[in-house]
Order: sequence, then structure tokens, then C-alpha cells
Amino acid sequence: MELRYALALCPVLLACSTSPEMECSEASQIAVYTDADGDGHGVGAAIMACSVSVGFARLNDDCDDDDDTVHPDHLEICDGLDNDCDDEVDDGLREIKFYEDSDEDGYGNPDKKTRACAAPDGYVENDWDCNDEDANVNPLGEEICDGLDNDCDELIDDEDPTLDMESAPLWYADNDLDSFGDPTEEIARCERPPGGVDNADDCDDGDAEIHPDAQEICDGLDNDCDDEVDEEE
Repeated sequence: MELRYALALCPVLLACSTSPEMECSEASQIAVYTDADGDGHGVGAAIMACSVSVGFARLNDDCDDDDDTVHPDHLEICDGLDNDCDDEVDDGLREIKFYEDSDEDGYGNPDKKTRACAAPDGYVENDWDCNDEDANVNPLGEEICDGLDNDCDELIDDEDPTLDMESAPLWYADNDLDSFGDPTEEIARCERPPGGVDNADDCDDGDAEIHPDAQEICDGLDNDCDDEVDEEE
């Protein structure tokens, strides 16, 4: 960088050596090349000179003479440039896979990936998302009754032992199959269990003739489950 600064200070003075020195025998002359960025690596056609002056280099191998961080002796870094002039970008670095995270929940879509030495914007290093359109669906999601695999464990609703039971509706056993449930036998499930109904209105789940829609008769029973026995209709 100091070489470039020196050139900028005195562009018209001979002391700046903007052209190579020619006062020597032809036999002692050497080939030099323009080195605008002062990194010791030049470009362009060879110029015969007596020595290497400021602004020139013995090597003709720079691939970007406007950037002193780009030349064959520079280490390749992860910046999208060919730092070492080998015609490859970011080569030799630990290039890994990154996955698109469109819902920004920190988990990537296994079907949308790219390779890079650093994560591009909108990408993450894992491929654990099973629904990259919903930020509430990921491995840390809470399984609830909604027909989705909220926590990406391939188990949905009642199949998942981690189901949040507070999200599940209550069902009641209908042992006498009269379509009315026993309030003392309830179960929380996403889907209706076999033999279950969504009401708890039966007052005798062992007798199919006793339920809220039954006709009250004179038999000493509360046939219609209204807490009254043999009442007049």
C-alpha cells in the first residue's frame, strides 16, 4: 500500500520512477511488468529495465492489478474472489452445505441447499425443517391437534407421545351405544376414539334405554336423565 501511495504523491517526477531505469547495458537489462497495486506481482507486456523500480515487478502473474489482496502468493479466503489467482474462487476452503431457511425459524429446508464456505443470507447449516413455510413447525415445535407434524419427528397428533394434551378435545365413553357419553369416563384425543362421543350427557351408560332423549316411563328410573324419576310429562 505504501508503494501505491508513493506513486500518487509524485506522478510526474523522475524520482518517482514511473518508468523503469534504462541507463545500463542491454546485457544487464531485466524484464519488468506494471504493478499498479504494489503487491509485487505485475501484468501486461514486458518492459526491459536496469532494475525493478516502484510501480513495477519482476513477476507477470497478477490476475487483478487493482487489488493488492489478490495475487498468486495470497492465501485464499472466503470472500467470493480468486485471491490466489488459480482461476478458482474460494477453493481449498472447508466448503459445506447450507440449507434455505425461508420461514426464519433457524431450521433449513433439506430440499433447497447450496455449497459455500460461509452461510449465504437466508441459509443455515442444518436441514432439520419439515415445513419451511411455517415458523411454528420445526424440531422445537410443540405438537398440537392440527393434523400437522409440528415437531418434525414424523409423528402426527395422537401418534406423538409428546402431544400437548391441552390442545386435544375431550371424548366420553358410550358403553351402551346410545350416542350419549359417560361423564366419568373421559379421554383427551385429537381424533374420536372407538366407542367415544363428544358429549357427557348419559346418566346410566350401562342401559341404552336411559339417556336424555328417552321417554320417561313409570319404572322407578330417571329414564331421560333430568334428575327426576317418573315425573309427569
